[in-house]
Amino acid sequence: MDKIGYLEWWRTEYRRLWTAVSDVDLSRPVPSCPEWNVRDLVAHLEMVMDRYVLRLRSPLPPEGQSPPSDAADPRPGLERAAAELAAALIRHDVGDVAWSWSPLPDTAWFWFRRAACEIAIHRWDAQKVEGTPEPVDRPLALAGVAEVFDSFLPAGRLMFPQAANGRIRVSVVDSAAEWLIGWDQGQYAMDAGGEPDVTVGGSASDLFLAFWGRIPMTTVDPIERLDLLNALRIR
Repeated sequence: MDKIGYLEWWRTEYRRLWTAVSDVDLSRPVPSCPEWNVRDLVAHLEMVMDRYVLRLRSPLPPEGQSPPSDAADPRPGLERAAAELAAALIRHDVGDVAWSWSPLPDTAWFWFRRAACEIAIHRWDAQKVEGTPEPVDRPLALAGVAEVFDSFLPAGRLMFPQAANGRIRVSVVDSAAEWLIGWDQGQYAMDAGGEPDVTVGGSASDLFLAFWGRIPMTTVDPIERLDLLNALRIR
């Protein structure tokens, strides 16, 4: 996906998110993030957007991290941060040098994709407060699934410490996309060879949400390898 594609997905997801949080009681719990209420979710997004703006500005690793806002109502701060991030995404080209924690090349492209995927997962969280959230649209969900395999897993950004051994086939049922990945004593390998020990399948949206722990992982095989399934959970 190119710059315009990611920018449009980010804008679409931000509008959906804002609709979900603009009038809701900030003390309402977020079911998909039990440690958060809506205020915490909004403050987190304000913080993350500010960080992304800084990443786009600099080819160097950050020296520190700012904490989330402690404002009673962080929604004005979210609006400010969103406007600044939108301006930064418009201003930069995907090939501009920008540090990232991913093993991918240090370019702004990483942050275009990261910004769109981050807002999508938290839009889903925000909609969950009031009822049934919309799925993530397939093109963006596919980008989010790919991000897991080319960035989060090789960078070790995992929910659970890993010592897994084995291979997983991940099949996207509403796309031709498929991955065969593996671990050897907890060491991750993309494009692993051989037969899979377990196959995980689902729509692009369901897989994206499952990797972020929002919905259960669905296996095609009758026997689940919990260690391998846990190895797909990211943070």
